Amino acid sequence: MLHLEKFISKGGSRLCFAHPQDPKLCVKVPIQPIHAAGLQQELDTYLLVKEELSDYIVSYQPKLVETQLGWGLVCELIRNDDGNYAPDLIHHLIAKGCSDEVHAQLNSFAKLILEKDIFFFDFNWGNFLVQTNDGCEKLLYSDLKSYKNYKPWTFLRAERIFPALARNRMRLRLNRIIRDVEGYIYTPAALKSKSRR
Repeated sequence: MLHLEKFISKGGSRLCFAHPQDPKLCVKVPIQPIHAAGLQQELDTYLLVKEELSDYIVSYQPKLVETQLGWGLVCELIRNDDGNYAPDLIHHLIAKGCSDEVHAQLNSFAKLILEKDIFFFDFNWGNFLVQTNDGCEKLLYSDLKSYKNYKPWTFLRAERIFPALARNRMRLRLNRIIRDVEGYIYTPAALKSKSRR
């Protein structure tokens, strides 16, 4: 059993701690027991999409671990080359603005998941990290919980419609965050306001 001590951050349903035995890893645990089922779902999603999205997602360990706070999901801990934790997208933009590099990667990520029908639906600012190493910025999508499998599995006509509807919904959400990044690129005050919402 892992004993988690060093708290890193808190999301909507998870707490993130530094791995007590490996500084390159972190452990996500549910805030409430009701959220525990999502851990295995997220791991299953990673195993499903890791080949196609390897440039845009963090790496996960192959199985859940037991901690004093319940079951935990172990994944790569993203740090910058200065040793600090990589910030989420909104805080990166506040500090440095949006580079062509980050903007291009966000567009490439959106294009890839739309082309491959990899259906994610939670594209809030906190679900993207920006890692800086040797002056290069890398955008990473860090939350796989929102994946939905809309692949047809029967011959029912309605089943053939779901992927098209899901793709359109995902496109709208991706366009919104891309538009927001572009719109706030030169307005730090507006970014700070948005980060408090």
